[in-house]
Amino acid sequence: MFSRHKQSPPLAEPTKWYVEAEQTTPTDADAHEQARAEADALVEDYLDHVSAQILALPRARRTEIRGEIHQHLQALVQAHEELGDDPVTAAQAARKQFGDPAKIGRAFVQAWRPAVSREELTAFPGAAMKQGLLWFGGAALLFYLQAIASIVFFNYVFWSPSLERLVMLCLLLLPCVAGWQVGRSGRARPSLGAFYALAALAFAFLPITLLNLANTSNDGLHAFREMLSLFTPMFALWMPLGSLAAAVSGARNKWRPARFRLAR
Repeated sequence: MFSRHKQSPPLAEPTKWYVEAEQTTPTDADAHEQARAEADALVEDYLDHVSAQILALPRARRTEIRGEIHQHLQALVQAHEELGDDPVTAAQAARKQFGDPAKIGRAFVQAWRPAVSREELTAFPGAAMKQGLLWFGGAALLFYLQAIASIVFFNYVFWSPSLERLVMLCLLLLPCVAGWQVGRSGRARPSLGAFYALAALAFAFLPITLLNLANTSNDGLHAFREMLSLFTPMFALWMPLGSLAAAVSGARNKWRPARFRLAR
């Protein structure tokens, strides 16, 4: 006999309140994109090393050089990829083939440096000499006033070793500052101009030195005449210091970008 109870339908599967994460595996396209990103990073790193060597160039020229090198590197990377290398290996081979970035950057700076004409090398440094007469004459006047003030105001009160060291420090620093300004002015052959200016000043004060040696009177102006007589040996001492400072400053001024140079 059949049972009166009907068979109950199967229970429905409960609805999930979460979504299962899809299990994905990296494809060849993803691996290729990652390798391409690493290759681009190698190229940018090479460009950064070159850019660090050409900071002395104007910004427009730096941008142009970076773009040119980037195009050449991309062409080399593409050529190595066509030969069967993966992007990272191709970028490394392109970097090695292109060369040392430091040497390349220095070569660009050396090529950009303005050439010096033969006329500029052999011309008389009249403009630099005028600048030297101005700066070294002012430095000598400043040292003279400082020395006279030390004698007048301090000699009769106290004269300490520290004050003497201050006078000697001024004696050595003033020609360096004046020579630096001569080279910074941008005139041609600044070191030779500084040398000629100091030689002219030394010969100008030579008669005063000789007259002071012949005059042995000890009047009230003896200290002032003695200070003036010391100008000739002082300018002779300043010749190597001022000329060297002018040479260093002039060389530095030539290497600076054009927008930072002083107008001639």
